[in-house]
Amino acid sequence: MSPKRVYDSSVIHLQKLRNLAFLSFNGLNVTPMDSGRIICNLPNLRHITWAKIVGALLLTVTKDEIQTVKSLTRIVRNALSVVAKFPFIKHLSLFEAKDNLSTLEAVSEFTLVDCDSDIFKLTKVLHGIGPTLKQFDLSNDTNVSIREVTNCCTHLEILFLDACKFIQ
Repeated sequence: MSPKRVYDSSVIHLQKLRNLAFLSFNGLNVTPMDSGRIICNLPNLRHITWAKIVGALLLTVTKDEIQTVKSLTRIVRNALSVVAKFPFIKHLSLFEAKDNLSTLEAVSEFTLVDCDSDIFKLTKVLHGIGPTLKQFDLSNDTNVSIREVTNCCTHLEILFLDACKFIQ
């Protein structure tokens, strides 16, 4: 018998894991609709890592169904829609984002993965959410202004700067 990947037909089995708190979807062939079905039927789910762009997933769920999720790691083109759907999210890890993140006040742990801070407009983001951040990961990011980080992120407890490239 050859091994098979998780497909939509496997979703019904994943929904039985009612105590599941952490779910990583990386490398799976599951549609956004069935991914949403999994998320909405796992009442203790706290963290989601998903290899696909989140936008299609967000169309399949309502915020009433996913109030337990507090952490999301994924490519997000519209981070504000993520926060609208996951109203209690505290940790957000982004590989890219196309919108202004300056209003993400609820987020206290933020990871910006392999980004150019100039393109990402990090200064604008820091002026919005910097004062509420407790944990900030800028590993492998470029064009980071350490002055802006220290001026805006006054309540940081944890800071990752691994292989970060600074500007003056």
